[in-house]
Amino acid sequence: MTETTGVTGRGSAADGLAGVFEVSQAMCSPLSRDELLQMILQMALLQTGATCGSILLKDDSGRFLRIVSSVGLSEEIVRSVRVRVGEGIAGKIVESGEPVLVANIDDHPEFSKLARHYCDKSFMSVPLARNESVLSVPVRAPRRIIGVLNVHRKCDGTPFTESELRLLVILANQAAVSIENARLVDDLENTYMNAFGSMALLLEAKDPYTQGHTERVTGLCEDLGRTLNMDEQDLQDLKMGARLHDIGKIGIHETILNKPGKLDDEEWLIVREHPVVADRVLAPILFLQNARPIVRGHHERMDGRGYPDGLAGHGLSLGQKIIIVADAYDAMNSSRSYRAALSEDQIRSEFASNVGTQFDDDVVRALFDILDVTHQVLV
Repeated sequence: MTETTGVTGRGSAADGLAGVFEVSQAMCSPLSRDELLQMILQMALLQTGATCGSILLKDDSGRFLRIVSSVGLSEEIVRSVRVRVGEGIAGKIVESGEPVLVANIDDHPEFSKLARHYCDKSFMSVPLARNESVLSVPVRAPRRIIGVLNVHRKCDGTPFTESELRLLVILANQAAVSIENARLVDDLENTYMNAFGSMALLLEAKDPYTQGHTERVTGLCEDLGRTLNMDEQDLQDLKMGARLHDIGKIGIHETILNKPGKLDDEEWLIVREHPVVADRVLAPILFLQNARPIVRGHHERMDGRGYPDGLAGHGLSLGQKIIIVADAYDAMNSSRSYRAALSEDQIRSEFASNVGTQFDDDVVRALFDILDVTHQVLV
């Protein structure tokens, strides 16, 4: 550890531990990686009295650091800085694994020459002021160092202290575990979604009339959700459900899926089970729990005569009402083995005739607004 000051910390140990406890509690909450990183950095600034800081993480190659969260840096710096591990101040700290406290950057024998230009990969990847005090600590996961946490420019102009350095080390260690856990969760979620994506492609290969159906329904669901001012998290759940809404059909034989005539009673019962089958497939997967009602409910109706649960009116969420409309629109707008695609006038007539029975009035109005805009663009 590089130490050039013996100044005692201004905050009490209790204040610092309270801050560590607060961030550890927050890191147990369901945050995205970007939200988590920003929360960690804000807590680091709060606990050290710094006004500027950054978190740099290794890229996929493991040879370079990129800024993933920052306060007080320009967008150009965040976008362009790429620090090689082992070079510059941040790169050397990641390589050595040792935390660094510098009371006066101009007095430091190694780092003073790197302190003025971010293109020289300075301490914070920003130009440092003269006589500036800085802290930098490695972000250390259980088996490897994944990045560096930097703070500088104290609001009261005093140098950083050993107690603030120790606090930052604890915070960075907690952060590393949470970042690694978030990465593992992301990897698991991507694995699941890739598997389900493959299932959707297999389904479309079995039923050529539905080729591209999943992506079109997902896109229309997003457009409808935004038109209806849907909450961002609910919108993400809707899009996830839309991508997965037909995976229950994977077990249905293509002779039923592609039958040119009317299904018999036994075949119809098999088809009606696909939302339930999909719901069972998704049930064990925690991150898809909010998408399950979208998948299960995409064939419900406003009048309660849909399937599988006979939900009606207020029993349907906005997301379910949207996917019911989006799924029906794409079915009408696509050719099937038993009929050609409907014209836009026919589609509008079908929706207008079934508002309140099959479809929600607000969602249908939003659909017509989207169609009007699309028509204007095409004209």
